[in-house]
Amino acid sequence: MDRNISRIREHNLRSVWENEERDFTRWLTENIDLLASELGIEIEDARAEEAVGDFSADIVAREMNTGETVVIENQYDRTDHDHLGKLLTYSSGKNAGFTMWLAEEFRPEHRSVLKWLNETGPKGAKFFAIKPRVVSIEGSEERGFEFEVVVEPNEWEREVSDESLSDSEQSYRQFFAEMV
Repeated sequence: MDRNISRIREHNLRSVWENEERDFTRWLTENIDLLASELGIEIEDARAEEAVGDFSADIVAREMNTGETVVIENQYDRTDHDHLGKLLTYSSGKNAGFTMWLAEEFRPEHRSVLKWLNETGPKGAKFFAIKPRVVSIEGSEERGFEFEVVVEPNEWEREVSDESLSDSEQSYRQFFAEMV
């Protein structure tokens, strides 16, 4: 059986959203349900560039089931200390229950910081490193979008309903669960 299989190409965020603050942050605020769905939570009341003292957080929202504040810091390219400082400033300033850093590439040191915060940080605080990805199939101009969770709290389990999975997805899930 012959099948044409093409490679997936990854594109930088600027290829779709030229400006992080004006374009990507605004788009994510309007489409926050895509991120919420990936994490298995419900986010509402997303606001862009919300004041935190003399500074502005990219996105501040509320998790519907817990009422906890969600703080999101967006960053194009590779993570840096400047954005780590912003993330922590906004998170502490808003007493966030969910803190999410979105970047195209995470330095190992910054992944370690978020893992450490999940292990030793404020009780109940949840820190995430999330890679937003723009992809296309080689030879196609059409683009797709997805999130890749890089760091999440240790006890975090996304609750995916078995009813929403196809028969083959349920079989794969059961197979790999038994392997672990």
